[in-house]
Formats: sequence, C-alpha cells, structure tokens
Amino acid sequence: MHLKVKILFLICLSTSLLCLGQVEDTVVNMVDYHQEMAGQVFLHTSGFGINFRRATHITAYKKRMLDMDLCTMAHPKSYVIPSSQINNSLSFVYGELNSLLLLRAGYGAQKVIASKSNKSHVEIRMLYAGGLSLCFLKPSYFEIESSGNTKVFEKFTNANKSSIKGGAPFSFGFNELSLMPGAYGKMGLSFEYGGALEKVRAIETGLVVDLYYKDVPILASTKNYPFFVSIYLGVVYGKKWYR
Repeated sequence: MHLKVKILFLICLSTSLLCLGQVEDTVVNMVDYHQEMAGQVFLHTSGFGINFRRATHITAYKKRMLDMDLCTMAHPKSYVIPSSQINNSLSFVYGELNSLLLLRAGYGAQKVIASKSNKSHVEIRMLYAGGLSLCFLKPSYFEIESSGNTKVFEKFTNANKSSIKGGAPFSFGFNELSLMPGAYGKMGLSFEYGGALEKVRAIETGLVVDLYYKDVPILASTKNYPFFVSIYLGVVYGKKWYR
C-alpha cells in the first residue's frame, strides 16, 4: 500500500514538474528572445520629432536597442511673430540667426521594471541611450521693407532689425547649411499597453540632454548655450517577431 502511494506521489510530482517546464517554455517563447522594431512621434519642450528604434532581447526583461531621433529644436526665448495678410508677410522668429534640426543616433538598453500580469495590464520599462547628436543649422532670412516692387531678403542684423517685414520662404538658406557635431544622452520610461504580443503599443516620456563643443547660435542679442535639455512625450507603434 505504501509503495503504491509513493509511486503515485512520484507520478504526480513528475507531471507537475513537466507542466511547470512547459509553462516556463511557453513564457520564454512568448516573451523572451524576440526582435522588435518601432517608430515614435513625440513632442518635447522645444519642438517635435520622430524616433526609430530597433531592439533585440538579451533576457526576458532586458533588450539592447539602436535609437535614432530627428527633431526640431528652438531657443527657450524664441518668439514667433505671426504672418500678416495686411502686408502679405510670412511668420518669423524675431532675431533668429539659424533654425535647427537635430539628428541623434545612439545605442542603449530597455529594462522591464513592472511586467504585465495579464494582457489588460500595463508594462513599465526603463530605458537609457546615448550617442552622436548632429546639429543642422540653416541660416534664417527675413523680408526687409524696401521702396521698390522687388522683395529684399536679408539675414538679421542690428542695422535691419527695425525694417523686418516678415519671414523669407523656407528654401532660403539651404545652400549655407552647416553642421555641428555633439553627443546626447537619454533616459525615460515606457508604458506598454495592449494585449497583442506581436505588436508594440506604448506611451513614452523622458529626458534628453544634447551637448556641443561651443554655443549653438540660434538667436541674436540673447545668450546661446552649448547644450539643450528637453523633456519629451511620445506615442510608440511597432511590431515584434521571433528569431
């Protein structure tokens, strides 16, 4: 009798361990060792931009990622003067020397700090990244009041600052484009929602610091700085797949 009980106990134990192993394998197959690609549209405290991210899991809760941003960047004291239909002028930023576009390309990681207990919950992840920040500077031109019928466009100077009528077309200044290399660092939190395992749906927020080797010339007669600090909020969409 005791022998039969022992045999029955061993069978139950073996079955339990087998089932547990199958559950763990299922979890691994569902969560671990997959590829991920996502895009993001975000607003930040000095502009807006888009993000591209390519990630690979190294454990069930951590992944390596390639991180890329393309975004605008304005001086915190920039003031936009709206267009006017009275004198047929375009809007412009008063005193602007250059308009900026930043390209960031870096490497980082994302780690789960609160996983989903079921499909209806939200998974919280912490992320960090860093790399190259390349600043594109396009000189700004303005329409200057003139006595003739021909439109006159010039860069901002102390001599013409009181004669500015409006902004120049966006195409002005592209032939004088210049680059300024730097570095960036990013930290943030991602809140992934939705029950589809093969999709990425998330809200992301964080802090980005861009650092350059000299002051970035944006505005005249205003202090410019060699760095930018911005807080962003974005919506992430993407997909996942298994190896």
